[in-house]
Amino acid sequence: MREADIQRVESALSVSLPEPYRRTLTDLGPSNLEVPELVTSADQLIEFNSHFALIPEDLSVLRGTGFLSRIRFFLFFKSPSRLIQQRSRYKQERAGRFIIGTDLGEEQYFIRLSEADPKVYCHQLETGAVTEAASSLTAWVSKARSAATSFA
Repeated sequence: MREADIQRVESALSVSLPEPYRRTLTDLGPSNLEVPELVTSADQLIEFNSHFALIPEDLSVLRGTGFLSRIRFFLFFKSPSRLIQQRSRYKQERAGRFIIGTDLGEEQYFIRLSEADPKVYCHQLETGAVTEAASSLTAWVSKARSAATSFA
């Protein structure tokens, strides 16, 4: 990943990525074939981490502008205040978690932006459980690399 892409991610999400993670992204280059779990696309990183830019009270995207859009909004969400509460909880639960990868199934890998030398955590989407996947980015990349080579 290029430095310009990393800066675009930081700018879009108003975050500062830890240096070890920045180094990991630039060292791997443009492709993540060596470590398929690691997301190396700026657009995907922005999408996976949209909770940083989420404004729970802004329902305009969900409401739409037309009559049918507003009816659909009511049928799906019923109460705007309940939806705002859910979006606030979602943002709070994910505060500080920066998603760096996925197994394309039921697991997401993330780092905590508050850690200078971040550990990698695994979030089980189905159960909500969070466990430590590796004590460092280097260890996680190494583990993912060896799993990719043994699987191939």
